[in-house]
Amino acid sequence: MAPITAEEVAKYLEENPDFFLENSELVQTSGLLAGENPGPNLLDIRNRLFDRLNEERRELMNLLDETIGLVRQNEKIEEDFMAIEKILFQGSLDGGSLSEVAQEIEARFSLDHVSILLDESAKGAIPADGNSNGSSRVRLAGDRDVAPDGIILTGNLEEGAAPLFPEMYRADLRSTAVVPLREGDQPLGLLLLGSKNPERYIEGMATQLLARLAMRMGMGICLIRRLAGADENSPRAKSRQKKKKAGQTA
Repeated sequence: MAPITAEEVAKYLEENPDFFLENSELVQTSGLLAGENPGPNLLDIRNRLFDRLNEERRELMNLLDETIGLVRQNEKIEEDFMAIEKILFQGSLDGGSLSEVAQEIEARFSLDHVSILLDESAKGAIPADGNSNGSSRVRLAGDRDVAPDGIILTGNLEEGAAPLFPEMYRADLRSTAVVPLREGDQPLGLLLLGSKNPERYIEGMATQLLARLAMRMGMGICLIRRLAGADENSPRAKSRQKKKKAGQTA
């Protein structure tokens, strides 16, 4: 076999620029790092090697920055969910808790509107002023308010939000999320999220966080509803009802 010429070696290295990256132990013995009078070909190979190493270093640093950013974002999301769960499960555990949760979601996720539309079966979770006006955070669904089977995201709204949203907010909203609230297969209502940003919610975006939020909300509504039902059947509540009826009769 004829010996390999310098031209053939140079051509091979030119066609395989990753050779020294994949065989890093040869870099030192190759003379690429020597500083004494390198020829033009050696200098070119050395520069290309250093450029490639710098490029990979930059890519690695960018990936590291992205990873750190995702970790911080996930930590913020967990913090937000913990704050919401604290209101749902450690607060007053009455209808007012849902109003607080809606306000908390709006503030923490930088939304322009958040409200809850409850099904008839969950009306025990509505606060005392729940249907006092159209701006209420927690309202009872009407006969025409049909709950969707899944999460509906709508963006780039030119004429505002759908009738499910309170009338006084519809015109300003440019993207919305309608999130069903359930206990198993039983519908409890809807979580309504709205933003003035037309691309905040658009069809096709990931909905895992919204589904997780809906699950927590469903658990909270069920707990509040059951506590409200237990309170209505308590001896003290029945005594108050009897006195009220007696006063009306008198």
